[in-house]
Amino acid sequence: MTSTFGTVTKVLLNELDSIAQENPEVMDTECRERLFDALFLSVIRPQVGSALPDDALPDNYGLYDAAGNARVRAALQKYALAAVSAASVEGLTTPAQRLAAFQDIVSDAGTSTDEYFGWLDPQGVNP
Repeated sequence: MTSTFGTVTKVLLNELDSIAQENPEVMDTECRERLFDALFLSVIRPQVGSALPDDALPDNYGLYDAAGNARVRAALQKYALAAVSAASVEGLTTPAQRLAAFQDIVSDAGTSTDEYFGWLDPQGVNP
C-alpha cells in the first residue's frame, strides 16, 4: 500500500519531535531556515537532474552536535523519497500543491510544520 503525502509528512514531524527532545534547537530560526531550504529543494521543487535526495540535503542543519544533524538528515532523506512518490501518486504536480499539502499536517504531539520549517504562502511559489 502506498503511503499518502500527509501520512509520510506526519511521520517526518513525529521524528523531528523525537529529535527535539535531545536537540530543542531544531526549532530555532537558523535550523528552521536550513530545514525549509532542504525541504524545498528535495520535495517542494526538486532540482532537475539531482540525485534525489542527496544533492539537496546538507549535512549541517545548525544543531549543536553532529549526531543531531545526522538524525535530521536521515529523517529528511527518508521523507523526501517517500513524499516525492506519494505526491506523484496523489497528483500533487506543482510546487504550490505540494507546499499547501505539506503545511496542513501536524504531528501526533500537535507540532505544526511551521514550527520546524516556517510558513510560506503556496500561491507565491512559482512552478
